Amino acid sequence: MLVIGLIIYMKKYSAFGSICIVIVIICNSFTCLNQDDESNFSQYNIEYSSLEGENQLTLSRFPRFDSAAYLVYVNPYSQAELYGQCTWFAWGRFYEIYGYSPGFLGNGCECAYQLVNTHPDLFMLSETPTVGAIGSADVEHNHVWVVVGIDEDGNGCTIQEGNLDGQTNSYLDSLTDWRQKHYTYSQLKKKYGEVIYAIPI
Repeated sequence: MLVIGLIIYMKKYSAFGSICIVIVIICNSFTCLNQDDESNFSQYNIEYSSLEGENQLTLSRFPRFDSAAYLVYVNPYSQAELYGQCTWFAWGRFYEIYGYSPGFLGNGCECAYQLVNTHPDLFMLSETPTVGAIGSADVEHNHVWVVVGIDEDGNGCTIQEGNLDGQTNSYLDSLTDWRQKHYTYSQLKKKYGEVIYAIPI
């Protein structure tokens, strides 16, 4: 079913000293265009039930860009020069899943480390991902993503990642600049170098 949300977003730009009102019509069906393989999604399916302990996991199948997680008053990357960046997407997706800030404010290669530093009682660093983990590439590749599924055979995972075009976008363009994709671990390493994960404890 097509869901259309209307957001009236108001932000004051100090450089111009005026109020800019941007009305954005968000079509949630945009997300359907960015799936890697919907037919095989169940093979790498998300666990919709909560994790054990304090770190409760509530993971919707796709991002909801009409939620507060991606807007300026919540997401620190929600600003003109950062919309559509992988950090903007990953921060928002984390907030959707866990309901609190991941605490990272830096580049994609720093996000997993900053998440663990902010929430050491809830996350730990690992070379092996789990569902709900934040993955960071090495400095050379400088990228961040969210792990939404793990292969049963332990050879790969399904991730959601933003900034596919490698550019900063307008808010509206950023809504389609993401994807859900399955990788083997060797493919991830080849694409993003020495990756590290902040996994929920």
